[in-house]
Amino acid sequence: MKRIAFLSTILLLLSACGKDRITYLTPVRISVEGFVISVEDELPQSKDTSLSQYQAAKAVTLALFNADGMLRYCSTQLRSDSVGYTTFGQFDFALPMGSYTMEVFAYGSDSALMVNGRTEAAYTADKVRETFVATRPLDITSTDPVTVNATLSRITSNLQVISTDNRTSNADAVRLTYSACGKSFNPITGLATVNGGIVNTVYLTYPAGQPAKINSYSFLNADQQFVDIGIDVLDTAGGVLTHKEVINVPLRRNARTVLQGQLFTTGTSSSFMLDTDYDTVIYVNF
Repeated sequence: MKRIAFLSTILLLLSACGKDRITYLTPVRISVEGFVISVEDELPQSKDTSLSQYQAAKAVTLALFNADGMLRYCSTQLRSDSVGYTTFGQFDFALPMGSYTMEVFAYGSDSALMVNGRTEAAYTADKVRETFVATRPLDITSTDPVTVNATLSRITSNLQVISTDNRTSNADAVRLTYSACGKSFNPITGLATVNGGIVNTVYLTYPAGQPAKINSYSFLNADQQFVDIGIDVLDTAGGVLTHKEVINVPLRRNARTVLQGQLFTTGTSSSFMLDTDYDTVIYVNF
């Protein structure tokens, strides 16, 4: 509260415009309260989950653009590093009166995503992570404190690969190569801005001798997209142990597609089963 009281008294003198012109700053508090999350159980269902409860959200970025599309404020909070904030997901700052576009991102990365402008953000230092976004206009018409609550929705597609065989001792990671999709996206539409394909490498955490489950995320160029997926099991040196190819995999925004089959077994006689929450079971032989 002391910080809010302090912010409400701030005056910014614009000497370039003359000593008599004063721009008053309005204290603004933006709080990320919840998510609209699709949870896959026996039947898909939706629920709201608070940011504090959803531990998979490791970072929150807030960006505000003025009416000319110029970035006026941008800040990232990391759940693992509380320096610079008191409550994860709550931002306190000040802005001049005017019309703004607010964009809030919550995502499962320890590295900040890059906000390139009002219509593009991207993962540049990391692979695509589960991502939630909220965008809305924000009009500041007085110097009275403004409080805004944001509810974010998932915009990524989830691809889950489940092995029906056991992890071998020399398997270290699984590389997923998408023939389409992207790492950059438009926060307003939630769609990929580049559709040339991505590569996500997921390191294995399941012990040798047990089946593995791998999760990968992507931004689609449409609400539903059919993509070829290359699956390579890698050793610690990056060498390919096994290679699988699945054609025309249906991906959907805010939905999970499951590929299930032999992952660590060499040869071409195995098959993957595609099980999604919007289609029947499909068997793909390769």
